[in-house]
Amino acid sequence: MRFIHTSDWHLGQTLHHFERRFEHQCFLDWLLATLVTEQAQTLLISGDIFDNANPSAAAQKQFYQFLQQAKARVPALNIVIIAGNHDSPGRLEMPAPFLAGMDASVIGFVPRDAAGQIDVSRLVIPLQDTQGVAAWCLAIPFLRPGMCHALPI
Repeated sequence: MRFIHTSDWHLGQTLHHFERRFEHQCFLDWLLATLVTEQAQTLLISGDIFDNANPSAAAQKQFYQFLQQAKARVPALNIVIIAGNHDSPGRLEMPAPFLAGMDASVIGFVPRDAAGQIDVSRLVIPLQDTQGVAAWCLAIPFLRPGMCHALPI
């Protein structure tokens, strides 16, 4: 299975009052081409997709357009999106039902079952190829204070 792992996009970031949307778009265009050239089967985006927990509508649009284009160019692509410390776990997980239809898994929070125990099964993501499950991804988001005490060791 061919993976491309990336992180720390910080979409929506400004630097010394200059908006970096063009630079981000150049990176996303390069990544799209790389997914095709390398015949990637899985794209793992591990955190800090956005520069802050309340990204602009333009930054969110840029991200979701990228995901749509990635699936259009590489239809069998598995996508795993994991929240980082700059991301809002809830905001990132909100479109998860829609993204699931694109073979995209989103993990913003450490999920818990009805008893309050960590639901490890929701953190383990099957990665498909043409033959079925080819690999498994353990997707652990940024652990915020208060989450760590309950993690099994």
